[in-house]
Amino acid sequence: MVVHHFEFDNIKDYPPIQSCSLIGDNRTALLISADGNVVWGCFPNFDNPSSFAAILDPKAGHFRIRPTHRYLSHQRYESETNILITEMSTSVGVVRIRDFMAIASGRRLPTAELHRIIEGVTGEVELEISFAPVFLYGQSKPHYTLTENGVIAHFDDPEKKRAVLSTRLPLTVEQNQITARFTIRAGEEESVVFDWNPPEVLPVEAYRSVRRLHEARHYWIRWLERFQYFGRYREMAVRSLLTLKLLCYDPTGAIVAAPTTSLPEWIGGKRNWDFRYSWVRD
Repeated sequence: MVVHHFEFDNIKDYPPIQSCSLIGDNRTALLISADGNVVWGCFPNFDNPSSFAAILDPKAGHFRIRPTHRYLSHQRYESETNILITEMSTSVGVVRIRDFMAIASGRRLPTAELHRIIEGVTGEVELEISFAPVFLYGQSKPHYTLTENGVIAHFDDPEKKRAVLSTRLPLTVEQNQITARFTIRAGEEESVVFDWNPPEVLPVEAYRSVRRLHEARHYWIRWLERFQYFGRYREMAVRSLLTLKLLCYDPTGAIVAAPTTSLPEWIGGKRNWDFRYSWVRD
């Protein structure tokens, strides 16, 4: 497990690629960096235009949760699942973010839901949320409507899509992004939910994040039950399987070559292709 050091006042525009981890719901997948930022995400499917693309351009959409002061961060997955845990340690306390997409066997969600459960581990930590989706690969910035349950980001695309952030936290609009600052203490928990194109902003409690967490955990563990290798390399094999499963598009069974686009095959290379295709040869 690699520890990545981030400093709030001097963070790089592009976090190290090795600091990014993958989650998904078998229709799309998100990259989340160790500084608590969703740096890649297309909704509701792999092949839709991006809403978060900070991995390519810091101005092309992000959704970040991080301490307001200097911190050390590391990531890991819950055992045998695709539930991501990002733990951030500051001089005054430790906070944990549990990221996952809602998924359950035999259940078809009408939208794509990203659940972010923030847990106070020790001390008191002041956190900052910055929510700034940008549609069409950074070309279409939204206008926002604040509600009592969160915020709607409206996009000026022909289909009038919108993204919703549901939270109990007070939100403000600053420089074309939504922000919130709050303090979380040891033993406390706060949930924020990103929802793609719902008819309204529901109260965050309506998303039942804890129940969705149990469903997601059950889904991944049950899927792995068919894997009967228990040798010395099981942990590595399981992580490889779970990663490959995240690349599967459930409606057709197709496997995308990668969940991203426009990243080179190797650093400095020129093959910056869109790999969100099912390459039969693979």
